[in-house]
Amino acid sequence: MKEAEIYFNFLIQIAAADNELDEAEVEFIAESVEAIELADDVKDRVLKQLERLKNSQKINSLEQIFSELKKTPNPSLVMTMLRDGYTMATVDGHPCESEIAVLRSLISSVGNPSNELHIQAIEWAKESLKVKIKGEKLFNDLRIAS
Repeated sequence: MKEAEIYFNFLIQIAAADNELDEAEVEFIAESVEAIELADDVKDRVLKQLERLKNSQKINSLEQIFSELKKTPNPSLVMTMLRDGYTMATVDGHPCESEIAVLRSLISSVGNPSNELHIQAIEWAKESLKVKIKGEKLFNDLRIAS
């Protein structure tokens, strides 16, 4: 799997975690896949996984995703997945325990962190979401001002 495929497969896992597939989650993933100019084969595989999720079929497991993640030399990919996974978990209001469990499993996939580090990482993801929202508001204000 390429990094983009690992990333999107992880977001699909977050969407699946609460067993309540929200249309906003599906749209977020599908629109993100379209917005990024992925290679056609990667795009097709990601959209196939999303379709499988929508049809309650088996999707790539977290173990498969984490196995592929360990092969990538990109150290920021895990933190990007954590931040955007937390964002995905809030699409339907607030993250539930099963979504937080998936985020915690991502954190654990890179080592053996203490509970305190798990908490810090989730808090970082929350703060990152707040900064993203502020940035989007600032961008809209900048557009309006021009």
